[in-house]
Amino acid sequence: MSIWWVVTWGGCGFTAPEPVAAPVPVPAEAPAGKAKAKGDGPSAPTPALVRRLAEGKLPRGKVVDPQQGVVFTSVGSDARGDDPRADEHGVVREAVLACGDDLASRYDALTEDVRGRLGEGLAVDCEGMVCRFPARMEYDRGGKLTFRKEGGGLVLVAVERIEGGPVSADFTREAEAWSGEQVAALSAEGCP
Repeated sequence: MSIWWVVTWGGCGFTAPEPVAAPVPVPAEAPAGKAKAKGDGPSAPTPALVRRLAEGKLPRGKVVDPQQGVVFTSVGSDARGDDPRADEHGVVREAVLACGDDLASRYDALTEDVRGRLGEGLAVDCEGMVCRFPARMEYDRGGKLTFRKEGGGLVLVAVERIEGGPVSADFTREAEAWSGEQVAALSAEGCP
């Protein structure tokens, strides 16, 4: 944690990003041939749902379709300047359709991260089928959780993490556009 603080406080600029609400196209229904998640889950995402998810009171099997998987994206700066995945502008982009053990690991990391943020007074806003939470500081990534109605409940389709703090509105807009494209492409694949 101490390394994070050292890196964080050495940042640049203080331009607050403008919120951009770019809708992510996701299938309205599960692709044909895919198993449906259990139908006794929640029917609409709310801040209370995110809290229950983070506290482990909503089992993964209630909101994750293991045959469809969950798309995880992340866009942020290479704060230390040593990430080989960074582009010429120092931006690291990752997009993956998580399945099996990878899905379990990423989902558990998400719930642990959100649980820690809840202890710090995390503000979660939900609208439609999307819940968002802001980045805490420079180099941190805010979150966007996209759900889909399925059966009698919800299925988590995508987890998008985009750097917040003092990044430009252009950075945020481009990151959200790239992330949305990845979600649309990868969510159509499903797990093998």
